[in-house]
Amino acid sequence: MCVPGSSAVKGPDAVQGWERGSLTVECRYDPGYEANVKWWCRGASWKYCEILVQTTGSEQEVKRGHMSIRDHQKDRTFTVTMEELTMNDADTYWCGIERTGFDVGDQVEVTVNPVSTTTATTTTSTNVPTAAPVSPEEGTGPPNGPSSSSQFSSVPFWLPVLLKGPLLLSLLSAILWGAVADTVLLSEESLHERWPCLALPRPSQQTPCPAPALSLQGQAQPLT
Repeated sequence: MCVPGSSAVKGPDAVQGWERGSLTVECRYDPGYEANVKWWCRGASWKYCEILVQTTGSEQEVKRGHMSIRDHQKDRTFTVTMEELTMNDADTYWCGIERTGFDVGDQVEVTVNPVSTTTATTTTSTNVPTAAPVSPEEGTGPPNGPSSSSQFSSVPFWLPVLLKGPLLLSLLSAILWGAVADTVLLSEESLHERWPCLALPRPSQQTPCPAPALSLQGQAQPLT
């Protein structure tokens, strides 16, 4: 004979867990039941519920399938753990105590929440160990000094600009000087070609000045 909802044993009204996860149910009982067998059964009907796992009257843990039960007689509690939960595990359960004549128990509703692919992946990734940072002595760089990347990183960013500045100025000055020289030479040659008598002739290229042409217009003709 069974007595549901007895005050001799009390469990939570409802518990929930995640798919592929686990959950633990704690049930408390009154003094005097420490040595009694505790059990965990499944089914909405108290009369026909199926006992899944039960203790032996001691504090030794008992496992059956993906469920386990353990009695903590000093605290007058017993715990039931359900592992590797599936959606099919969602149902009505009972935590009960076996007694002479009739048992007592309390109803517990178990809910299993589905896990999405993203959540499952995230949960798995948190269990992946993270590699410890490698010290300089353990690295693959040269044993007698820092790596080349460390040497380059120690050079100030403005030093290459400062070194290239004088070179750029020298190159620019040479270009400007060549342009000015070409301009002066062209101007001098143009002056010699246009006014050879006014411009100062070059020593190797002295050009004689042509005599001015005499115009015969306006002169008297001789008498014959």
